[in-house]
Amino acid sequence: MDLNSVSKEIREEILKVSNSKQKNGAEDWFREEVIFLGAKVPDTRKVGKAIWKKYKKELSYDEWISLFGVLWRKCTFEEGLISLEIMPKLKKKYSDRTLETMEYWVDNYITNWAHCDDFCNHVMHILIEQHETVITQLYSWFRSQNRWKRRASVVSMIPHARKGKHVNHVLALCNRLMLDKDDMVQKGVGWTLKELSKADKEVVINFLQPWKKKSARLLLRYACEKMNKDDKKRVLSKD
Repeated sequence: MDLNSVSKEIREEILKVSNSKQKNGAEDWFREEVIFLGAKVPDTRKVGKAIWKKYKKELSYDEWISLFGVLWRKCTFEEGLISLEIMPKLKKKYSDRTLETMEYWVDNYITNWAHCDDFCNHVMHILIEQHETVITQLYSWFRSQNRWKRRASVVSMIPHARKGKHVNHVLALCNRLMLDKDDMVQKGVGWTLKELSKADKEVVINFLQPWKKKSARLLLRYACEKMNKDDKKRVLSKD
């Protein structure tokens, strides 16, 4: 199978559902430079589903991974999203090697919050479900100079935090980033704690008490966003 021809087909299908108005509007959502072809996210996902349906029996797991590499290197938002749309459909083929591939993606291809969060919630959480030892690898990600890798170290736990699963790991991973200076990492930590609060509010409130005077207010506000007025006061008060 000629993967370059498949990637060319994907580009052509995306362009069919693209327009300049959408392209210009999408750029307003990002501070960093993101290259758009001009397709809406739902339309891009439809292209991904169609490509999967067409080639799922023709391409091996390794060929899909190679194709995703071709798409990522084209550096457009939509082609990256196609990789993230199809990757979860290969979950039956996930193995310990998959983590190496995903770490390479976050080190080299993930450059914006939308790709980062899609990657965490649609790819990494499945890998964690299948191979819980992956969680221990996330502890090394918080040391990265890459803001998206640090964000991913906690946001990858959100689907589990929401269900009250792996709580000790969720808190331990968040704990390592409570003083991070990057606002995108702060939002990621706060979001993760917010989701955990839906399963166990008191655990989150108690966890935040030692950090009230030290952590960024942005992080704290995100963490208690879904709490009632009195509980928010317990989190945000510096008393």
